[in-house]
Amino acid sequence: MRVVTDSYQVANWYSPNPDLPARGKRAFQEMIEHFGGMPNDINVELEILPIESSQYDAELTHLRTEIMAGGGPDVFHLSGFGGGIQGLPDSTLFPNPEHAMASGFFLPLDEYIENAQFMEFDNLDQKVMDAGKYDGKQYILPMLYRIPMGVLRKEADASSLPADWTQALSCPVDEVRRQYSRAATELPGFREMAFEQIADNANEELLIGQDELFQRTKEALDLYREFPEGIKGRALDDCVWTLDYYWLDYTSEEDVTYTFFTPRNPQGGVTASVETWCAVNKNTKFPEEAFFITDFLLSRDFLSYTKFWDSKNFLSNEGIMFTAVNMGAIPVHSSILSTPKGYFMAKAENPIHSERQMEALKDGRESVTFAYLTGNTDCQLDHMFIELVERLEQGENITDDDIRKATDKTYSTLRMMLAES
Repeated sequence: MRVVTDSYQVANWYSPNPDLPARGKRAFQEMIEHFGGMPNDINVELEILPIESSQYDAELTHLRTEIMAGGGPDVFHLSGFGGGIQGLPDSTLFPNPEHAMASGFFLPLDEYIENAQFMEFDNLDQKVMDAGKYDGKQYILPMLYRIPMGVLRKEADASSLPADWTQALSCPVDEVRRQYSRAATELPGFREMAFEQIADNANEELLIGQDELFQRTKEALDLYREFPEGIKGRALDDCVWTLDYYWLDYTSEEDVTYTFFTPRNPQGGVTASVETWCAVNKNTKFPEEAFFITDFLLSRDFLSYTKFWDSKNFLSNEGIMFTAVNMGAIPVHSSILSTPKGYFMAKAENPIHSERQMEALKDGRESVTFAYLTGNTDCQLDHMFIELVERLEQGENITDDDIRKATDKTYSTLRMMLAES
């Protein structure tokens, strides 16, 4: 049986290490042993997509040919490369996961989920899990996702914070507008802050208007002009909190005068982007064994890493793991980040996140109004915005006409992408 992953594309982007793939394959086998071994003692091969771009593209072509011919890997463990991150591939095995579900590439998993051994499906973030559904059936299992995050250097009542993106643009508190600017220029990014659903991928229909795209882009760029440290200031960790480390001025004990909150989109909700997910190939000859893999990938043990951290050679402080935990990514298991000791970085003797941060995260998760599987159209929006920001950083005077040209071109590209999916 075959399992394919591109997670080491992400891992190598954060910390290049040529030994990662080989060590990851060993880690994967040891994790299977941790969960009791494969049913029927079936052999499993982990296929890691190449890091080098030409080999990567060639392998994607090879795998797609296999899948279209009725074969291919049995299990997919993939990332959407969202957030407009430079240096990661532009293409993925399934550039439009929602359309792939509608096209019948994946096995419906509902009957298998009913008898799951590990994943505790009812304890997963259901709004996020719905992103992996098509026509009422669960085809894709989201694993990690992102939501925007912000922090104010003072105590503030929730009622004083903007109810949506539009209110934030005119908020009299500079630091609030600055946090919205950061949310649009960093991760998750512009696409999450400016929109909820942008397309009906299954029906190849764009759901945002050309003028709306221009307006949201102009608003976000105007915010960046006001607070240009947004993209330049990625090292300003005293102004942002991340789920990987839960730090604020490098300590959680001093956050009593801080307010953590989730910036809202124009509809007043929170848009969540799924960047890591797994699914079973409709062509598999081993459906039960393939589901076993996805079952433990969605387990609390796997998503939290607490049972693995420093306990064996497959997870270490170098981040050697089968799947990359991206900066700021949230595991779908709702109980993992509900206690100070719930995550792999929070060791028992040194819990490094606080009650205030957990409350803000809980509010953010409960406020998710739309979750989506990162696809090529979503990445295109982020790439467009980051390119405009970079032009500003280089001293170019970006006019409304320049923005209109960029958004009109992107709009045409989005329509083309949907038609080709």
